[in-house]
Parts: sequence; C-alpha cells; structure tokens
Amino acid sequence: MSDIEQQKEHFNSIAMDYYYARQNPNSLLFKQLLWKYILSHLPPRSKATVLEAMCGYAEGEEIVKSHYCINVDYTGFDYSEKLIELVRQLNPTKRVFVQDVTTFKPDSLYDIILIIGGLHHVPDYTEKVLLNLRNGLTDDGYFISFEPTHGNRIAKMIRKRVYRSSSIVDYTTERDYEIHELNKLYKNAGYEIVHQFYPGLLAYSLYYNPDIFPKLVHIGRVMLKMLFTLEKPLYMTRFAKIFSFATMTILRRKEGKS
Repeated sequence: MSDIEQQKEHFNSIAMDYYYARQNPNSLLFKQLLWKYILSHLPPRSKATVLEAMCGYAEGEEIVKSHYCINVDYTGFDYSEKLIELVRQLNPTKRVFVQDVTTFKPDSLYDIILIIGGLHHVPDYTEKVLLNLRNGLTDDGYFISFEPTHGNRIAKMIRKRVYRSSSIVDYTTERDYEIHELNKLYKNAGYEIVHQFYPGLLAYSLYYNPDIFPKLVHIGRVMLKMLFTLEKPLYMTRFAKIFSFATMTILRRKEGKS
C-alpha cells in the first residue's frame, strides 16, 4: 500500500470523529479570531473565486465569506470519500469532489487557493503539489497555507510524541515541517512570501485541534480571548517563529515565473 493510499484509508476511518471534534465551540471561536486577523492582511476584493485543496469538511468557504469577501465562488476537493459525502449531505449545493491532491491539476484560475493543514499529510509530494496548485492562481491571486511546523528540537520532539499518541494522526505517513524547509519548498515551487505568521502558541495548542487535548479545550471563552489578545502581537516575531507549533503563510506567484 502506498503512503497516499494509507493516508486515505486512515482518514476515511476517522472522518466522522475528525468532523465532530472540530465542532467544539471554543475551537470554532479560536479559528474565527485567527482567520479574521490573518485575512485582514489581504487587499480587499468585492468577489473571489476560491479553491480549497484537501478541503476536509470544506470550512474554507465560510472562512473566506465571514472574514474577507462575501461574494465567493467556491470549489473544494479531498481524497476522503466519507468527508466529501458528509459535506454533500450537509450542503447539497456546495461544489466539492473527491480527488487526490498529488495528481490534481487545476483547469481553472482562482483568486485564492487554500490548504488548511493538508500538506503535511503528503510530505513526500509537497513540492509537486505546490507547483501544480500555483498554476491555478490568477496573476493577483494568493495561496494561503496553514501547516504544523517546528522551529526548535524540543517542539519537534513534542509534536512527534503527540502524533504517536493520537488516533487522529497516522504518524507513519505524516509529519510536520521545519520552517526553513517549508519556505524552501515554497520558493522552489515558484512562490514568494507576502506575509508569514506563527500562531501556534498556547491558544493554538489548547484550542485548534480539540482531539489532541479533549479535556483542555473546554477551558472557557474568556481565557481563550485573553490568550489570543496577548499572543496576537507575537505572531510575526522571532520568538513565535522559534516556539510556534504552526505557520500560516500568504504567498503569491513569483514574478517572472510562468
């Protein structure tokens, strides 16, 4: 069985647990606060075509509509048949389909392409995926990537231990990235970084993945908002780059690259 087939089989097996865990109110609130801040750094648009690769339960459409541009033409795809089936049941009009990102080649152009925590599921194919998706960006389009990363050895060790203990993660086929490694992959695929944020601090650790710390995620909304307010000014600092467990990057096609 290939790594991709193993990942697909694993994700189908945990699809429903994955979806329902991520409906935790505190987790949803943290994501709202985070995405509102991140997308405020994009220039305004009256409308946008959006592609969400490795879309999971297709949260990208609501993220863009709520925090950036209300007029959105959305398309999403994922290799998990179960999650795509769930999305279609919840919203039959949503345009989603089953597709392996490692073989996907866009036949349209998009103003925004999103991958939210997807690349680390296909680490051996990252540059290929990035290059193919880049060919789907409009000239003034943006690629937004949110991935688990580490900036020091201790963070790498902690992540590895968490991955081994979590039923949600298939630790034999997925891994996080070292930040410089990920940035090199972006560069090699013909992107340039517009903004890079390191939001994977305490609030992220407690609230972003509710299945990792299922008891801690219920710590109240007041604490969540306080942590977010305190940590947000750090998101673009060297301190956060070193200690963050995740990196959010806004990229565009590098000029001169076809």
